[in-house]
Amino acid sequence: MNAKLYDYIMSLPIVDSYELLPPRAELRQPRDVIAELLSDAPASALLSAGLEPGKLELALGDQLSVREKWKLISRHWELAAHTPACRAADLAACELYGIEEIDEDTIEAYDAIFRLTFSESRYEYILKERCHIEFALLFGEQNSMTEPLADRRYFKPAGDISSLVSPQSAEEVQKACELAKIGVSAFDDYLEACARLLLQISGHCKVIYCTKAPLPLPSSYSDARSAFAALISGQRSDGCEAVQRYVFRHLMSLAETQGLTVRLDDGGAESISYAELFTLYPKLKFDILVSESPGRRELSRFAATLPNVYANFSKAPGAAAEYLGFVPYSKLVFFGGGCRTIDAVYGRVQIARETLARVLSQYIASGIFSLRRAETAARAMLFENAKNLYNAQPAA
Repeated sequence: MNAKLYDYIMSLPIVDSYELLPPRAELRQPRDVIAELLSDAPASALLSAGLEPGKLELALGDQLSVREKWKLISRHWELAAHTPACRAADLAACELYGIEEIDEDTIEAYDAIFRLTFSESRYEYILKERCHIEFALLFGEQNSMTEPLADRRYFKPAGDISSLVSPQSAEEVQKACELAKIGVSAFDDYLEACARLLLQISGHCKVIYCTKAPLPLPSSYSDARSAFAALISGQRSDGCEAVQRYVFRHLMSLAETQGLTVRLDDGGAESISYAELFTLYPKLKFDILVSESPGRRELSRFAATLPNVYANFSKAPGAAAEYLGFVPYSKLVFFGGGCRTIDAVYGRVQIARETLARVLSQYIASGIFSLRRAETAARAMLFENAKNLYNAQPAA
């Protein structure tokens, strides 16, 4: 690894493009250190290593001591210790608490020190002092239609438009229209309510996402209107999909005029309909989480050909080496922790910086990048690209 590049990357500020943390530090749930660790990504790693779900529930609860909990999970922790989730936890334990290794001999001391963090300004310490995160993009809040709870010293909230795209009943339609202060008697009323609510969301969110996004296939207005009429009259039919597809495209069109960015996950569906969406709204920016799953649709690869598509490595930082081979580095967003616990962010940041240093060092060694260009690319991928993408201002 190039030592100068490594030191430079370790010194850079960073934008965190994907977090699932409690929106305010005081909303952290007090618990022991093992329950904290297993409330985040290590739980999935240990389940994959064979930990029984019932034992996971015990380890998350308060019936056992931390020593008893450790005996319950220690064998599976050892099997998964090399995974990014557990490595991030080990790094945090070592560099934040001085615990060289999480094991039977240290777990009680680790727990005692960890419990003290609930009386500290932990977000300030981790996000600002240790990680140098300018801001983190926060997902998962439930009040996107109103002013979010997110502490603006640390977070920019992302707005979930799922309830607008996929209303499940006449009651959900009525609720949206009440929030928009509009009566509902026809499909056009609901479209106007969606427009007003998206405008509200854009007042405090520059990034939107849809956890229940339909495939963005075309849907005729007449089909959507008929399906909507059936929905609000209490009938349920497959025609609801026509509503979802029409409303989704309607909101994408409005998002383009408001200068918003759309977050998509790169997995599980055909890409052809999304490719049409990318070209249909050329001024709308799409931030796509690269996936390592076998079934990924590889939407992120459109970052190589379309100026409004960006590839985001929050879930797959190792994929950066591949993407740098065919995508301009100005289109790549490198870091997002995806963490539900604050200490995990520190470990994830350290791993991300080391991974990027390793990737770019390989490009220097192969003669593709000079040190200067590698440093420029590192700053763009860790900081500048995301800052520009998520600070987008509404179009004039």
